Amino acid sequence: MSSIRTWKQRTGIQIDEVEFDGDRHAFEIYVDGKNVVTICADSPEQTEDMRSSLDAGEDVRDWENVNGHCVGMLIRQRTGDGLRETLKRIEDAGTCYNGDLCSGKFGTYWVDNSTGTLYEYDTEVMDLSVDDLTDEDLKNVMIGGL
Repeated sequence: MSSIRTWKQRTGIQIDEVEFDGDRHAFEIYVDGKNVVTICADSPEQTEDMRSSLDAGEDVRDWENVNGHCVGMLIRQRTGDGLRETLKRIEDAGTCYNGDLCSGKFGTYWVDNSTGTLYEYDTEVMDLSVDDLTDEDLKNVMIGGL
């Protein structure tokens, strides 16, 4: 999707408005260049309201996604030490899977059923655990919805 408009907040968060469904747009929220969550407007009017909020300098971390989860909480869970803590919680709950990705590489998947989020990390090691990941490795964990 091509970016329509971009906002950068004092917190370092970048928000890109992108096409989604006609006059309903989505807002991709980036931290350190990584898309950590995307919020889709329910209507063209909500798209305008979201733009107005961003133009007024309101903090995107106060927004909620469609599941009612606060964007600030999702950012904490999906970046830095928060990501490590989230992956460890998911791993300890038994929803971590190691397997062969059809590309000939191995991968580790963590499934967070509470937020509908899939985390994926490509690796050459079959039995990778969160404790094996370096801070640099965490930057390469891919985040997506289920």
